[in-house]
Amino acid sequence: MDEAKIITLESVDSTNDYLKSHSDLREDFLTVRAVEQTRGRGRLSRSWHSAPGKDLVFSFVFSPDRAVNNIGVYSLVCGMALHRVVGAIVGSGLDLQWPNDLFCRGRKMAGILCEAVYEERPVVIAGIGVNVNSRIFPERLMGNATSLAIETGTEHDLVSLMRLIIGECRRMISGLEIPLLPEFVDEWARSCSSIGRTAVYSRGGTRASGTVRSIDGNGYLVVADHETGRDYTVMDEVIIPDA
Repeated sequence: MDEAKIITLESVDSTNDYLKSHSDLREDFLTVRAVEQTRGRGRLSRSWHSAPGKDLVFSFVFSPDRAVNNIGVYSLVCGMALHRVVGAIVGSGLDLQWPNDLFCRGRKMAGILCEAVYEERPVVIAGIGVNVNSRIFPERLMGNATSLAIETGTEHDLVSLMRLIIGECRRMISGLEIPLLPEFVDEWARSCSSIGRTAVYSRGGTRASGTVRSIDGNGYLVVADHETGRDYTVMDEVIIPDA
């Protein structure tokens, strides 16, 4: 499989937004990487911090070759790809938190934001941020963030790591089947610390809570409702409070 084309920008507000605003960049798995990202963002419009030249921030674009009901399934796929690549480096202590974060020993290391763009053909833009060589974080993140350098005691080549991540994402996305294969669901469940946690969500317009059980074949969260005792597939916004 050919390597993805990579465009490196010295500074940009958001690599996702850059790809959104450049409709000419629609080559599958074309990647935009930023040395400095000034307005990185994640889920629920939260900001994403990255140290210029020390951490990875990049986005790639692709056209899904099959219809999916839930764009968030690509966050799960990219999350598993990250878990595999980074797990091979750190060895242990790594876990996913639904739907799009990677933690190491309880501290955030990476995040994913997948967004759909509907033009002549639907495309997905997958943005990934990984704390790689940072060792110092802003005060608001101290104690809650970590990096590959902190966990391994050594620095890592950013471009080589990025190519490994893109390659694994590409392999997994190209082989994606809907409904999700049982082996994917099982691997995700084994890797995800959100299993067994309490989720807050909307059930019939009413605020409800339940225990996270797994994901269904479309990548939606399955929770056991605390009030009814029944399992529900949750399609709306879900909040899993921090432990």
